[in-house]
Amino acid sequence: MKFRILLFPLLAFTAIAQEASEPKPDTVLAIVDGHKVTYGEVDSYFKGIGPEARKNAFANLPQMIHQYALFVRLLDYAKADKLEEKSPYREAIESSRKVVLIQAALNEGSLKQVVTPVEQRKYYDDNKDRYTEAKVQVIYLGFVSDPQASAKANPDKKYRSEDEAKAKLEEIRKELKTREDFVRLAREYSEDETSKNNDGDFGIIRKSDNVPPDIKQVIFSMKVGDVSGAVRQQNGFYLFRVDQTLLEDYAAVKDSIFTEIQNKKAHAWVEEMQNRPIEIVDKAFFGDKSAKPE
Repeated sequence: MKFRILLFPLLAFTAIAQEASEPKPDTVLAIVDGHKVTYGEVDSYFKGIGPEARKNAFANLPQMIHQYALFVRLLDYAKADKLEEKSPYREAIESSRKVVLIQAALNEGSLKQVVTPVEQRKYYDDNKDRYTEAKVQVIYLGFVSDPQASAKANPDKKYRSEDEAKAKLEEIRKELKTREDFVRLAREYSEDETSKNNDGDFGIIRKSDNVPPDIKQVIFSMKVGDVSGAVRQQNGFYLFRVDQTLLEDYAAVKDSIFTEIQNKKAHAWVEEMQNRPIEIVDKAFFGDKSAKPE
């Protein structure tokens, strides 16, 4: 018999619960088939599922209590039929209990990893390049693989080949002497509408941002006032100008540093436990390949 645990997920509620003082735990909210459902019982159940589930449930209280009434009736059915004693439900319940405890151990063990202010500050000082930001300007020219075919499909628009776009961008680059030149030429030629309408301003780029690595490599190898060569992306070329470089203040990033160090320590803690030696008794079962996982 194929077994799977069937869950009844809560609906994605959109209503907002009315603000009210929190009832006492023994406050009876409803009676389901003679069973007095208290606030403490309901609150405990949804807390056990997770904060997001509780938030969703309590956003629509009438819907929540009807959902919980269904749970009560299903639990009564399971108890009456002694399902917790039957296989494979018995094993599934025990496995679920272990999974919860394993996750609890991971959570608690991770939170107990000590991170000192000295460690945080040293991490910041040793990795200042990670917290360096660059304010950049950009000029963008796009290209298509087949300009003629694109022009036939849309004759009102001009299309460039890759070579044409790169050549044009190199012409523009030769005219760039000052920031004012960049602003003027970005307004005139750039096909990135957002930055074009903002004097070519592309915003702040951080090394931790989800930006193509080749773009970050170019930007963070430049000095203030430098203009890059043509940087190719999938459908166009960019010219970048570094307008300003900044170093994020330690106070602004110390919390993220704390979390990063703590996560690394937690990972090392788990790895140490995983790598502790074990004694293989039935080597035939493991095919004599059990000394270390491949």
